[in-house]
Amino acid sequence: MPYFSDELDICENYTRGQLCDLLNIPFNADIVRGVYKPQNYSTIMFFSTINNWAGYFNRKISDTEFLYSANSQDLDLEITQHQFTRKELVLFVRIDQETGFYYFGRCNYTREHNLPNSRFPLYCLELLDTKFSNVRGVEIPDLSN
Repeated sequence: MPYFSDELDICENYTRGQLCDLLNIPFNADIVRGVYKPQNYSTIMFFSTINNWAGYFNRKISDTEFLYSANSQDLDLEITQHQFTRKELVLFVRIDQETGFYYFGRCNYTREHNLPNSRFPLYCLELLDTKFSNVRGVEIPDLSN
């Protein structure tokens, strides 16, 4: 299966509707979730909203590492084992519900991260194609914020 990252441009801002058009799928509830796994691609898409109402914790911890909150007590094995199953992980981040998602490119899951104030464990994702400082238009909060 192809990788979806081949059809995207780093630093571009995309709405979920635009991504549905690129994926050639109808807009549905599945793509509105934080993690989306399109059927026709070997891709797992992370959608992160920094200022979210659900209390998920999403922050950068360096210029190339991002913490993404799981939505349960268990991490998804398809994500943690993505390198063995040849699935790519791609990261989209927006500040709030009023903005589109900036595309930060492919990333690797590196480790589980736990914080005392987080409801769920965190995926530590390492950017492969860019750095946060290279993407203009969105400031990604640091862990210290």
